[in-house]
Amino acid sequence: APHGLPFLFEALGDSEWRVRKATISAFLKLECDAQIVEKLIECVACGDDAARRNTAVEVLIQLGESALPFILPKLAHPNREIRKFIADILGEIKNRRAVPELMMSLTDPDENVQIAAVEALGRIRDPHAVESLIQLLRREDTLIQYAALKALQQIKDSRAVEPIIGLLGKKIVLERAALEA
Repeated sequence: APHGLPFLFEALGDSEWRVRKATISAFLKLECDAQIVEKLIECVACGDDAARRNTAVEVLIQLGESALPFILPKLAHPNREIRKFIADILGEIKNRRAVPELMMSLTDPDENVQIAAVEALGRIRDPHAVESLIQLLRREDTLIQYAALKALQQIKDSRAVEPIIGLLGKKIVLERAALEA
């Protein structure tokens, strides 16, 4: 790894936004490897330091496809906060290669991770996710139903029309979202 790497990781949390911006650029010039992604994900996990966390998230998003092989397995991380952040990041990268793993996260034990996975699938707009998202409309959980509605609305696949119409009149909270979708 390059000589100045510890310094770069330090600079992720700098109080000056210009330094953080320059740090992102520096990371993007490096060869993306498992070690760098691993350490960036550790920074994402440091909940007390928002600047460092947000900058690390930004680096991972901008690394994009090159980071995918190292990011995807982290959807199975023991820490649910990290699993949620990873789903969010994958939604921002918008690469279809993440779809199978995100679909597995729809049954994550943590509801926030499930919702993040639903939102990510909506952003990626891959029709492969449609059937799984339709299944979620049948859940008794309004938050999940709402997220699934919004995701289906983004994907715009005709298979979703009937199930969405089926929600009309079921719950006032969902009525408006269903009509929009």
